[in-house]
Amino acid sequence: MRFARPEWLHLLWLLPALAIFFAVTARRARQELARFGSPELLARAGAGVAVGLRRLKLVLLFTGLALVITALAQPQWGATREKIERKGVEVVAVLDTSLSMNATDVAPSRLHKAKQAILQLIEIMQGDSIAIVVFAGEAFTLCPLTLDYNAARMFVDIIDAEIVLDPGINIASGLREAA
Repeated sequence: MRFARPEWLHLLWLLPALAIFFAVTARRARQELARFGSPELLARAGAGVAVGLRRLKLVLLFTGLALVITALAQPQWGATREKIERKGVEVVAVLDTSLSMNATDVAPSRLHKAKQAILQLIEIMQGDSIAIVVFAGEAFTLCPLTLDYNAARMFVDIIDAEIVLDPGINIASGLREAA
């Protein structure tokens, strides 16, 4: 545990001084009361009845003061915020999902090979962010920048030629979205 404002803890030094003050004051009060009359007469009159309650009240007062002073020092525990500088890069994979990507001139298909290439890229990434943008006639971000490679893999798995409803090939739209 640490304190955000430990200077407040110096007020705890006042508690023993305050205790001494209360002890001296109580002793003087007892001496004055003893001069007033005999101890037997004072006991019958009830002068010593609330001694236990007065002590309890003082204990509670000192405990409360100690807790208030501790609260003013702002105790803190648990997670701490620490600025970490990351040296990764941000990679955006832009993938054409037009119907022409279903061509089988590259086995099994162009789209399948492109998805495999993105998955291989994800496998070698360490501390880099990745985003996935798909396009055909229009473009959209399928996966925003993330360090969660498992999520990126799931997004790659759902890519097919029908994911973008607008047919065509608009690579400029894909690059604008990636930027």
